[in-house]
Amino acid sequence: MILTSSTHQRKSQTALYIKGHVLYLKHNNFVEDIPAVIMLKAMGIESDQEAIMLAGLENSDIFSISIEHSKQLNVITRERALHYIGKRVRVSMAFKFVIIVKMELTFY
Repeated sequence: MILTSSTHQRKSQTALYIKGHVLYLKHNNFVEDIPAVIMLKAMGIESDQEAIMLAGLENSDIFSISIEHSKQLNVITRERALHYIGKRVRVSMAFKFVIIVKMELTFY
């Protein structure tokens, strides 16, 4: 499944796909694909049962394997999911420049 979003400034695509029996989310703002269950946890859905119910009965096997995968990665809370995703966000060059300038200004 591919979802496309666009504004007057930017166009982006989000894709959901299965790799190795795990459901992943692919987006151009991430440096690597994010397991979908980790994205759900980051949005506040920490209960495994709630995630399976949101997926629907026909997808429960895929979600069960995806949930186990997130546990293997030790991502079981919202905070850990946010940390996991935060380490994989692509930072634009303009944003990096602002950070470097602010860091340099604090040293003077």
